[in-house]
Amino acid sequence: VIDKNGILWFTDYTNGAIGRFDIQHDTVVSETHTPSEGAAPYGITLAPDGSIWYTLKNKNAIGSFKPPLKGAPTLQEHTVPSTQQHAITTDAAGNIWFSTGFDGQVSEYIPASGTTHAYCVTGGDKNAHISAITVDNNNGNIWFNDSTNARIGVLDLTQYNDDCANNSTSGIAYSQLAANAQLDGGLIADISGNVFFTDLVGKQVGEISIAPAKPKPTSPYPPGPVAK
Repeated sequence: VIDKNGILWFTDYTNGAIGRFDIQHDTVVSETHTPSEGAAPYGITLAPDGSIWYTLKNKNAIGSFKPPLKGAPTLQEHTVPSTQQHAITTDAAGNIWFSTGFDGQVSEYIPASGTTHAYCVTGGDKNAHISAITVDNNNGNIWFNDSTNARIGVLDLTQYNDDCANNSTSGIAYSQLAANAQLDGGLIADISGNVFFTDLVGKQVGEISIAPAKPKPTSPYPPGPVAK
């Protein structure tokens, strides 16, 4: 991710570090190891206030830092209930959203209070793997993919009904893709709320069109749910 000063930061999953990259000279400037030994940084995102947040696998935490102009960043860790954090993003209010892989949840971390809200989104499917995540800031809906079941889901927080307790699907809708589609971390919503995703097997980018009046996309995938 590129910070507000144009500096590129990345996660080094294998070495458990956050790296700084010099774009002009095409070289890694430095790497800073995470405070917790054995934690593996994965996804990374830029918050509206300029801070950078990243997920940690094998640890009940996500991390953050304020990017310095020079020198190594000071990494902080924030406790969360899950241990398999994957992708990460922020909403317009600066709250942090992340996926949790086979834990089957998307979670919201609120920096102001240090609290986490977890939303189970699998409908009781024990095999689901929640990987990519993005926020539609037009309506606050949370989009995510289930990479093991070739589907993309959307969470409407105004309709959600505690799926963790009763496997309810209220507030959760899925667009089923081709059975052989291989989804990864590529998922983003544009300013109109349309969602784009990557398919590794198909070697293509797919679109889920939200606006009913918009012409059908050229993607072979079926249209997704219409936002209310």
